[in-house]
Amino acid sequence: MDPVDLASRLIAIRSLSCEEGKVADLVAAAMLEAGFREVKRTPLGSVVGIAGPPGNVTALFDAHMDVVPPTGRWTEDPFTPTIRNGRLYGRGATDMKGGLAAL
Repeated sequence: MDPVDLASRLIAIRSLSCEEGKVADLVAAAMLEAGFREVKRTPLGSVVGIAGPPGNVTALFDAHMDVVPPTGRWTEDPFTPTIRNGRLYGRGATDMKGGLAAL
């Protein structure tokens, strides 16, 4: 799975606090596509996945799925991902949807 494509798809979803459901759906689908053997949503909306064979070392990767409302002057729609000069722009590209896609 291409992390830039996934980050772009995440940026395109307006996911303000308490509105992360569609991002969680995409994250869960991406985890299943990546081969996680178990993926579930918690009652509070988190996405939890288990990868690899049972009994191996456990590692936790943690990221949030929401963004704060856009402020200031945007030259383009903040929820339309744009690649310019090799960089991905859009609301959440650096905090935290880019990192979420990389995980």
